[in-house]
Amino acid sequence: MGGLDKGLQLFAGRPMVELMLDALGGVCANILISANRNLEIYQRYGHKVVADGRAGFDGPLAGLMATMPYVTDEYVVLVPCDVPRLGGVVLPRLLQCLLQSDVDVCIAADAERIHHSIAVCRTQTALQALCRTWGDGQRSLRAWQQLLRRSVVQFEDASLFVNCNVIDRLDHL
Repeated sequence: MGGLDKGLQLFAGRPMVELMLDALGGVCANILISANRNLEIYQRYGHKVVADGRAGFDGPLAGLMATMPYVTDEYVVLVPCDVPRLGGVVLPRLLQCLLQSDVDVCIAADAERIHHSIAVCRTQTALQALCRTWGDGQRSLRAWQQLLRRSVVQFEDASLFVNCNVIDRLDHL
């Protein structure tokens, strides 16, 4: 994004963070926002904002590590800010998968790929695996999720997962 804050970039006339908050609002009682800049802007949305406090970029696992101490719910929903078409279909289905199974995490996928950053998991087992992954020096969501009993939930509509992580994607969608 050329140094721009992805969550604040407009998609269909709205900052992508707002679209993600809409998607989360249908399944989450409590929402935490992981951000390392523009904290005052994110705080205006009325949710706790947590910075990972690390120099450099350790990826989404660092943000997850920073937010987990604030999680008091039995389940955690993980989404990135740059998947603005996620809508109200994906997260309820992932939550339903988790509630109806004995797995620790349900992860979204389409025909082309598994979307490791879009998942619903059981908080306690997720935190234990997260601490182990971090302690082992791993920084990928995939490495973390491999320590968990998991289910991959297939979605036919790949457009739900369009990733707007470059500015050109925002202009052409």
